Amino acid sequence: DRVVAFTRRLGTFDVLIVASLNDTAFRDGYRLDAGPSRLPPGAWREVLNSDSAFYGGADVGNLGAALPSEGGRLDLRLPANGLLVLVREA
Repeated sequence: DRVVAFTRRLGTFDVLIVASLNDTAFRDGYRLDAGPSRLPPGAWREVLNSDSAFYGGADVGNLGAALPSEGGRLDLRLPANGLLVLVREA
């Protein structure tokens, strides 16, 4: 699928970065399945979308929504050739 995802943690602050190198957007959703130790449960809020209309993009993404993660799985919409940054809400 040409998708790269990784998390970074500082104390209790978790950040998830997801990059799609695919030429086609995942408008119907993409399931990220990383396992609970790598993707903690909770609500992940999209805080940056490189495909936002604000940056001149097509606005394919999650519109700043808080997306639930459980069991190390997260379903999200990914833009083509784009980057999302999500922060886990406490």
